[in-house]
Amino acid sequence: MLRGNYAQDVREARRAQGLGGSGGGIGLGWDARAAEKHEDNLDDALEVLYQRSGADLDEDKRRFASARRSPWFQSTLLPTSELRRVRISVGGQLFETTEQVLKRDPGSLLAALVGSDSPIQPDDRGCFIIDRDWVLFRHILAFLRDGALPQAPDAAGDQLIARLYKEADFYRLETLRCAIREFLDPFQLVERAAAVPLSRLHKIERQMESSLQHLNLGEDPYLSGERVKRHDET
Repeated sequence: MLRGNYAQDVREARRAQGLGGSGGGIGLGWDARAAEKHEDNLDDALEVLYQRSGADLDEDKRRFASARRSPWFQSTLLPTSELRRVRISVGGQLFETTEQVLKRDPGSLLAALVGSDSPIQPDDRGCFIIDRDWVLFRHILAFLRDGALPQAPDAAGDQLIARLYKEADFYRLETLRCAIREFLDPFQLVERAAAVPLSRLHKIERQMESSLQHLNLGEDPYLSGERVKRHDET
């Protein structure tokens, strides 16, 4: 903002210009001083704007740093150099993920893929080639990222889960196999679920539930090869 005495300086300079003889020189001197003051005022205004912009930038940096420390902020999503990107072609379909995701199951083939002694070498483009079903691999990546199993109607879902369970065996993804077993057998009614066809697991669970219901009614079912006595027997 311009100083308040600038207008007064201009008026005095104009009056000096009206004087004769040496008065003209005095008027020019006042004009020069007024212009110099005006320039100083502009410099001050620019300096204030510069300081404000710097303060705003510092505030933005502070807020960003605070957001990164916040528990809801997923720092793994930031495109940092620490997260090595990995490209994998499965059944002709290209996937891109991070080394961190592939190592979620340390004993799996995918974790070994990005290890120093990888059994598979990338091609000239740096892409790993795997001749498997890309649809199932899409669900495998979703599980490694979020721990989620595919959701589908009963018949289609059972078939997809069975195929995914078999595919997890190829990739040696024991975490995925355990998750599927827990999903199909939440009460651990079958100890060796891996040895039982997955198409029978739901049926076994329903049979066990039915047996428990009959037991409450005093009937005489057989459970795990052992005869259960009636409630009225002594």
